[in-house]
Amino acid sequence: MINDPHIYVNEDYFVYTTGLEIQNAPQTQGNIKNIFIRGPDALTNFEGECWPGNSVWIDYLNTNAQDFWGSLYLRSNFVGSNYLYGTWNDMNEPSVFNSDYNGMPMNNTHIQTDGTIVQHRWVHNAYGALMHRASWRGLYTRDSG
Repeated sequence: MINDPHIYVNEDYFVYTTGLEIQNAPQTQGNIKNIFIRGPDALTNFEGECWPGNSVWIDYLNTNAQDFWGSLYLRSNFVGSNYLYGTWNDMNEPSVFNSDYNGMPMNNTHIQTDGTIVQHRWVHNAYGALMHRASWRGLYTRDSG
């Protein structure tokens, strides 16, 4: 299975709609549940083009987004699979097609769980590692239960 951090913007795609539900739910101070990277205004989700078309990207700097990503590995999401299936994380530069930046704009924003806003330029080189950590935690939880 190939995992990409870009999520297809489509009301019929459960990963997108579930992420939006979590992100748009009432938030408590000190536990912000930001799921998708925001644009420079830190208010609206950044949308760009990638393999599925118009996409948003997981904000792995937010631990709630990491947990959301990890939950996608639950066996209930892979009916008919077994413990032998593997994963390959890809496109986590992160890749954005048709961009003036040849990737994620550096002035996009991440919102940490404590509410701190961080520009993408400060986490760009860590983004792939953050995706790997969230994926590993999800697989570990799946296989430990």
